[in-house]
Amino acid sequence: MKAWPDTDGSAIARYLGQLRLRTRQARNIYRSVLRRFQDAMVRHRCSSSVGREALEAWLRDRSAHRPRSMVLHRARIVDRFLDFLVKEGSIAGNPIADLRAEYGVRSSKPIVRALLAPEPDRGLEALRQPPPFGSVLGGLMRDHIALMRTREYRYETQARRFLRFDRFLQAHPQLAEAPMAVMLQSWADARSTPHHAADCEQLARDLAKARRHLDPSVALPRPNLRPQQQLARQWRRPYIYTPDEVRLLLDTARTYP
Repeated sequence: MKAWPDTDGSAIARYLGQLRLRTRQARNIYRSVLRRFQDAMVRHRCSSSVGREALEAWLRDRSAHRPRSMVLHRARIVDRFLDFLVKEGSIAGNPIADLRAEYGVRSSKPIVRALLAPEPDRGLEALRQPPPFGSVLGGLMRDHIALMRTREYRYETQARRFLRFDRFLQAHPQLAEAPMAVMLQSWADARSTPHHAADCEQLARDLAKARRHLDPSVALPRPNLRPQQQLARQWRRPYIYTPDEVRLLLDTARTYP
């Protein structure tokens, strides 16, 4: 196991060596950011680990001297560096990655913003995502997705549609005992856009198909083409420019410096 923080900058050199930075300036920026971060961890007496307290102290120190956008960029550099150290066994864990996993967030940016908030714990809690397919219909939807994928369907669009509906049900536990029609109507009423209406129409058919696999007596709803037709009216028709119009566009572009 390689020791970190080190005194000769070897960990930073190893990390930069496996990056494909295009310019020397970018390499110098990365090295400067990581050296400052490493020095801060030394001051906080971090040894083979980086705690949340030390990370928050570094973020607040940076935010006192730099714009928030720059701090977020620096934090992303540090986040990837910590992932590298974890992968090579130099530290036990990356606190940013741990928080992403705990609160179900993909990006590090909202995690860093929460840590910079006056009340970090409240900010982090606001990011918490419900467990996937944790609603009363979660098991039905999850099993149906697995079934369709065993049949070599990608089923990605339908899975995302199921997941959105599942999160809605988890946010409205009062619907747990309601009939399926009431659940779907509540979800349809949540937004008034044509796209959502068409999505709800397809969701109803997908759920009926999932239930029909378990109970052949379940009838599929009759297709309602109106939501899809309303959505189609919003699509812009393609326009093919004539040669004269293309020439005018190019001539206009040439007038700009």
